[in-house]
Amino acid sequence: MPKQRVTIVLPPDLWAKTQQVARERRTSASEYIARALQEMISREGQEARLRAVREIAAMNLPIATPEELRREAAERYESALSERVAP
Repeated sequence: MPKQRVTIVLPPDLWAKTQQVARERRTSASEYIARALQEMISREGQEARLRAVREIAAMNLPIATPEELRREAAERYESALSERVAP
C-alpha cells in the first residue's frame, strides 16, 4: 500500500522514548508510530461500538430467550406454509 509522508512535532523526550521502543521492537520509529496510531483508531472504534451496546442495553427492551425465538420462528414458518397450501 502506498504510504504518505507526514511531519509531526514531538517533545524531545517523547521522540527519544519512541526511538528507544522502536529499536527494542526491531522496527523503525515510523513503523512504530504508524502501528500505534492504527491501534488507537481501532480502539476508538471498539469503544464507540461498546458505548452503543451499553446505550441499547440501558433501554431495557424486551428480549426473548433463544427458546422463545425458536418457537416464534417455527410458528411463523408453519403459518407461512399453511398460507401457501391454502386454496
